[in-house]
Amino acid sequence: MSAPQYRKTTFLFFGALILALLPWFYIQSQLIFNGNILFLTQSAIHLISGEKMSEAYYDTNPPLSIIIYAVPAYLTKYGGLDISSSLVIWSLFFLTFSAVLLGQNTKSLPHLHPFHRNIIVATFIILNTISLCLFFGEKEFFIITALTPFVFLQMAMYEEQKVGVISKHLTLMIGAFFLMVKPHYYIVPGFMIFLRLLKQRRISTLWDSDCVYICGFVVAYILSLYVFFPDFLTIILPDILTLYLANPLGLDTKITVYAIFVSGGLIAASTLIKAPTYKYVNMLFASAALSVLAYYIQGMGYFYHLTPFIVFMTIGGMLMIQDFISVLLGFIKIPKPISLMIAATLICSGLLYGSYARHNQDETMSHQKFKTLPLTELLKRNCIKKPCSFFMLNDNVEIIQQLSLYTAQDHASRFPVFWFMPRIVSKNEPMGVSVGKEDLFLKYSNFVAEDMRRYKPQTLLIQRLDLNDANPNFDTIAFFKQNEKFAQEMKNYSLMGTIEIDQRDYAQTQIFDGKSYPYDIYIRQEINYDRP
Repeated sequence: MSAPQYRKTTFLFFGALILALLPWFYIQSQLIFNGNILFLTQSAIHLISGEKMSEAYYDTNPPLSIIIYAVPAYLTKYGGLDISSSLVIWSLFFLTFSAVLLGQNTKSLPHLHPFHRNIIVATFIILNTISLCLFFGEKEFFIITALTPFVFLQMAMYEEQKVGVISKHLTLMIGAFFLMVKPHYYIVPGFMIFLRLLKQRRISTLWDSDCVYICGFVVAYILSLYVFFPDFLTIILPDILTLYLANPLGLDTKITVYAIFVSGGLIAASTLIKAPTYKYVNMLFASAALSVLAYYIQGMGYFYHLTPFIVFMTIGGMLMIQDFISVLLGFIKIPKPISLMIAATLICSGLLYGSYARHNQDETMSHQKFKTLPLTELLKRNCIKKPCSFFMLNDNVEIIQQLSLYTAQDHASRFPVFWFMPRIVSKNEPMGVSVGKEDLFLKYSNFVAEDMRRYKPQTLLIQRLDLNDANPNFDTIAFFKQNEKFAQEMKNYSLMGTIEIDQRDYAQTQIFDGKSYPYDIYIRQEINYDRP
């Protein structure tokens, strides 16, 4: 094929891909975002409004996790868009921009055919849209969409190939910035730098542009924390280390072991096959293994933390399959360019079909459906004099943020969820802290009382938490009433009833266990109330 024919074929290929993704775009535009994304975006709105982190959006996520949502925050606060629309626009823009950078960086790899490049970019797009649609817009989404072009740029640097100046520096800038959201993912570009050091045998590798960008952004981020977020370092971070990270979720070590074992097996298989792309495939599989190691280091066990592993593993696997199909088609005398094009089309069609078939819209929640749920209607009914706010206590970041969005009411707390509760309720003193449990209780109960006084929520929805075996059906209100300030605020409220809900009705069904939970309803005394 001539160069114009390649360009025409590529144009048709991606045109067909965009058309195939239109149903996903419609589905995604109808779905609610999960609570974590909504909280981070709302936190970014507090940030651009000049509010302090410790007073308005007290969270375990470091500030950069919030800063990356500044664009949808601006679109919401100043552009008149709702948060969901702003998040879709920002996420799609970033994915498109990263896909363009990825395409530019793959052009510099000498052993990649144009149809190899097509399958890389197409797989990248499909995975980050329909395949992983439940996590569209999550932090890991931005990390992997920035990290993938970065790794392919490092492959070009490994091959000592020139890359366009603009795309090179944009890739390095964006990659180094977004990787700081979760610095343990620096293990991937660090490995690529190590490979280059071994191959090129020059110590000056440590002064190459990718190293400079990474080190520069690390230093700049640390300095910016001291200048702009001192309260995160002095107030929030110490308790994250002792009250939050000291209680990791149950993590299945087998996932990490199996994933690394599979990655190693595929590296061995690719090396034996020795297709022209095998070096790049091996680097992708190695990046996948390192990404799952980063998942293990993080220690929280959420499935979406495996997104980088899934993306690297799948792109590497698709390249292997493309070469395998091309070899098979070569036996019937189909020219290699045509066989690679056919393989790319078959692979993308299969990936799209599998993703759409797996996607079950019943497992997600639409904007329209959430607006009609009992808790949504209850909060709207109790909003007698606007502006209104509410306070909800449950054991998960979900539901709260969605209720805030669809009732247009502030959540009357600086916390996304009371992540500090297990340690301050425990009979034992928290380990590794310089203050005792009573002081920690006073600190956090004062925060809760201050939020109650600031927002004056009309409605309180309180789930009795099962914190641990020693504290089933825990009475949170009674616990915080030991603080005189909180007890004084609670004098403004009356217990008016109980509502029982299945939390699966309010979020993605796989998040919750299917039990129904009672929520005590407290109403501010000066408002009228309809019993549930």
